[in-house]
Amino acid sequence: TDGTSAGTDHFQYLKIRGRQGHQGIGFGGDEYTLRLFLDRNFEECRAAKFDLTYDEGPIRPADQPAIFKPNIIECWGLGGEEAAQAQVLEHADIERMQLNRRKVDKKKFVENEFDRQFLLGGTYAHQQQVDDRGGQ
Repeated sequence: TDGTSAGTDHFQYLKIRGRQGHQGIGFGGDEYTLRLFLDRNFEECRAAKFDLTYDEGPIRPADQPAIFKPNIIECWGLGGEEAAQAQVLEHADIERMQLNRRKVDKKKFVENEFDRQFLLGGTYAHQQQVDDRGGQ
């Protein structure tokens, strides 16, 4: 649908990284008008009476505030052993990529003339003097 009437297809919201927007998991509506939102620390969770996805009706009793701290959270995982193994492999790939981004191949860094000249400043100025004398 167009997002302006009941029945939109915004069923779930998940954000775990980034500085902008709410970090947590939500259901119904969109990023700014979620029906149920559980923030990343479970400190300021919200429950609205309506949204653009689900039928109108209270999730919490009317005498309780819309912002709350949950007492109990139950999570279910589906997919079995194969899904668990895929998740382990995905986490290992992410960790490997993060580690590779932290490493600097110093030899390649020094061999690159641009890096030597512009990023390392005068550190290798003597190399130009040696090159100007014909390698002596």
